[in-house]
Amino acid sequence: MGDASGLNIRRSVRNELYLPAKIAIAPEHRSLVRFAPSAGANGWIDADLLDFSPGGVGLITRVFVPRRCRIQIRVFDLADPSVQLLETTARVMRLVMTDGRPAYMLGTSFEDDDSHTSEGIERMMRIAEAGRAGPSQAA
Repeated sequence: MGDASGLNIRRSVRNELYLPAKIAIAPEHRSLVRFAPSAGANGWIDADLLDFSPGGVGLITRVFVPRRCRIQIRVFDLADPSVQLLETTARVMRLVMTDGRPAYMLGTSFEDDDSHTSEGIERMMRIAEAGRAGPSQAA
């Protein structure tokens, strides 16, 4: 997410998409970053996926996650939360506190480059293009 000028630029268009998700600190950063036990079960905390692109996702969560931290992400189907659409590892590139709840918007960049992740990304792109998921469909 950069170029020769030193500016941060996005390499792909993000699609607005609302889906339930869970995040956990990736194993290589668990000794540095820990969620409080009350934050979630087995190290996984609830999040909402807000946007999606082939390069990463935007998430909102009630738990602070430091920039550059590697996280594991699981994304679930809105109609059937037992169906997992994507599981991957990403790095937190942006972090913004949204308001006094507190809530945090995380901008992430995918780091896994394997066939399982590629299949999940393709599945998510089809969902985004079909406009299947979003707050209007949640009602």
